Amino acid sequence: MLQTLQTLNLILRLALELAILAALALWAWRRIERRGVRLVAAVTLPLAAAVAWGTFVHGELVPSVTGVLVELGLFAAAAAALVAVRHPRLAAAFVGAVVVNAGLMTAWAQ
Repeated sequence: MLQTLQTLNLILRLALELAILAALALWAWRRIERRGVRLVAAVTLPLAAAVAWGTFVHGELVPSVTGVLVELGLFAAAAAALVAVRHPRLAAAFVGAVVVNAGLMTAWAQ
């Protein structure tokens, strides 16, 4: 039973990581008015976030403090992006899921 819950928590983690990318793309698409810039930003912002996540959060050569700071920054940016596009309840649910997930990951040493 515990192994199933741990697996579900890792699935939630993946969903939250993908939600960061979606929130940044949504923000770029909704808030940038120039069509060409909007498309470029909607692609490059999530790509930059994914590169930062892969390099600093999951990278083995980076100190863990840096990884945690980048992780917090990206989750905060995603929440702020959701608020900026007028989805504050979704942002609150996102932050709540991040907090629960982080707590379980810490408790289960995932």
